[in-house]
Amino acid sequence: MDDHGVQRNVAGVERFLRGLVGASLISWALNGHPLGWMGLWVTTTAILEFCPVRALFGRAPAQ
Repeated sequence: MDDHGVQRNVAGVERFLRGLVGASLISWALNGHPLGWMGLWVTTTAILEFCPVRALFGRAPAQ
């Protein structure tokens, strides 16, 4: 658990890839594609190291 009582469930390579894909999707959105705004969600989960969807499905905490 971190300082805010939330268990992290995104770490390491997955976090890096989420940040990379999220940034790419955001740039796609800025070029006019509406689905690119999903990049905000992906990037936010990378920054916070927590994905609520994965928590719902029982994802183990990140090591």
